[in-house]
Amino acid sequence: MWNAAPRPDGTRLPHGPDVHDMEEILVYVRGGQGVVLVPAPVAAVFPRDDITCVPVADVPPGRVGLTRDDARPSPLVAAFGTAAWSLMRKGS
Repeated sequence: MWNAAPRPDGTRLPHGPDVHDMEEILVYVRGGQGVVLVPAPVAAVFPRDDITCVPVADVPPGRVGLTRDDARPSPLVAAFGTAAWSLMRKGS
């Protein structure tokens, strides 16, 4: 998991475990080993009786980036990037 670093006091957080999907992240949260900030639509897709979602107010909009490994070209990744770019330019 990604950790914000450095902290305001300059120290760095220890790195969390490598996770591959939202289900793995929720295993750590459910086990009391972490917290996660997600947009409300994501929380709605992954409802859990044993995890409490708390809305966080006054948070500025986040930014999402799409990266790819040029050393491992993939037609599917390229098509996804093209579609994402097209939607972003249209304002969808």
